[in-house]
Amino acid sequence: VSDADIASKYTDIVALRLPETEDVIDANFITNNVVGYVGAMEPIKHGARLMSEVGSLKVDDSLRGHGVGTILFGRIIKAMQDEGITPYAFCNSDSLPIAKRLGGREIESADEVPREALELCQDCPLYGRTGGKKYRCCDTVVVWNTPTETN
Repeated sequence: VSDADIASKYTDIVALRLPETEDVIDANFITNNVVGYVGAMEPIKHGARLMSEVGSLKVDDSLRGHGVGTILFGRIIKAMQDEGITPYAFCNSDSLPIAKRLGGREIESADEVPREALELCQDCPLYGRTGGKKYRCCDTVVVWNTPTETN
């Protein structure tokens, strides 16, 4: 999958840029750098609801552990929920704690996300070797409720 393929599917991107300030020691370096971003895929109809994948969370290495990823993830999830869209994400060990802190829960079966969401997994050499996950993906798939749903 190329960068262009990914970019063509994303409809919303949230990015943070550090504010310009003279208090920052290396302002010339930091001011013009995006410190993090996250994207959301075009929504897909799944049963009675629209669902959209949140992905490509990236935070500058020097700023990890300072809440930037949580802010980005939280803002895009809230924006989607405000539009009545149910977000889901494929989480690795870095993004899973953030997703869980923000109220995401691991899916129990592949039926909880659109079929298209798991299509790429079938090409992965790790597909089906996940040690107990019923949906056979090496990432942990997390879904959030829309505001009208309850746990």
